[in-house]
Amino acid sequence: MSDKTKVADASPSPIDVSTVLQDLPVEVLEHIVSFLPAMSIRNLMVNRTFRQICERILYRSIRLPYTPGRTLHLCKTFVLRPDLALRVQDLDVCLRWYHVSPRRGNREYTLPKFSQKNAKETFTPVEALALAKNVKSFSVRGTAWVPDRGMAPIRELAGGMKLTRLTISTFPTLPNPEPRFDKEIVSYLRAVLQAQPLLEDLELPNFFVVVLTDHAFPSTPVTAPLSEEPSPLVIERSDVPNLRSLTATASVAVSFLPVAPKLEKLSISSWGDQIRYLLPYSEHHGHRIRSLGLRSRLKDFAALGDLVKLLSHFSNVETCIFTVWWWPEDRDIGLRETCLDWVSRDIHFLPLLREFEIYSESGNTLNLKLSEEQMMELKRSCPRLESVIDPSGDIWAYRLMANEEEVFRLRHLGRLSSDQQTLLPDIPSPDLPPKTSSSGIWAIWK
Repeated sequence: MSDKTKVADASPSPIDVSTVLQDLPVEVLEHIVSFLPAMSIRNLMVNRTFRQICERILYRSIRLPYTPGRTLHLCKTFVLRPDLALRVQDLDVCLRWYHVSPRRGNREYTLPKFSQKNAKETFTPVEALALAKNVKSFSVRGTAWVPDRGMAPIRELAGGMKLTRLTISTFPTLPNPEPRFDKEIVSYLRAVLQAQPLLEDLELPNFFVVVLTDHAFPSTPVTAPLSEEPSPLVIERSDVPNLRSLTATASVAVSFLPVAPKLEKLSISSWGDQIRYLLPYSEHHGHRIRSLGLRSRLKDFAALGDLVKLLSHFSNVETCIFTVWWWPEDRDIGLRETCLDWVSRDIHFLPLLREFEIYSESGNTLNLKLSEEQMMELKRSCPRLESVIDPSGDIWAYRLMANEEEVFRLRHLGRLSSDQQTLLPDIPSPDLPPKTSSSGIWAIWK
């Protein structure tokens, strides 16, 4: 046999890529697939092995926050495929259709019930969601499920889960809440919290304070007189034994700060003079907080006396995040300068600060941007500061100059990439009234 022939015989045979991939451990395949967008993952379902892997990834986290029609179809899927329901760990759904049965012409709408194949048992949508027994993060939108007496099934649904993260994102607008109703609502809230001893992350809506206090506001939540100090909620230490992160208004945070021994991350949404509600509590308990978030209207930065005093109570904070929002009348250059000057001048109240981030909501249409001088002032105010993210999305780090002690230079690391999550349109269904789904979708089946 010639050398030429030997070389030809030694050449590798064509490799079947799909066979090689299938030979990889399942854990490795899952890790690879997890980096792909959802619309691409479905194209990998070419055989049973890949289908099982892709389903585990696709159903691990389900986010349908504004699509009640898709949520209803998800309930049907859970009934037909209970194994998929057990895969879900993060569930964010919209139940706008719950207990809504208006009439359209001569037809009355009622919620459908789903049955498994070859089985007589039927499931309501809420019962179908209860099949997801391994959910760790839960959020319900589109209905006020905590304060409403008729929402007991949803509260029982949440109570049956073993959650580490809970978002209560919808609360009713009551023109004149009465204390007797408020106490009932607080009891519902405490029942939900007591059913979750492992809860670590709790998010509450902006107007939570208007309903959950013993103070009767004479107007709607939007125009409620915030100058009148509400009574704190009656929350006990046993309600939140493992709470580590809280997102709430200043008026609500006062109820959790004294009783949550493990709380280390606090995000406050503030407007007007609400910050003053928190001052007596932050003075005694603020030293436990390591990450502080503040969301405020741009105009409110013009009167920062209470806010500056508040920062002095959180002297152990290592990460600080500011989020600025505005109304059209706030488009004033003076307000912008006041906001950014304050940030660079008075941040010294956080001597242990390592990471500082400032964002502007709805994009940076006000052209908020920290100058190089302001960022160097931040470093002088907070010697331990390591990185800054400015409102334009630029990421900056402080680099120690070689052969020079305590001389730093700014280094641009790049820009934040925008999260381009495509929200799918809702799925219409003739079984539900138009008002229970996204606007414009129901015209398809009229």
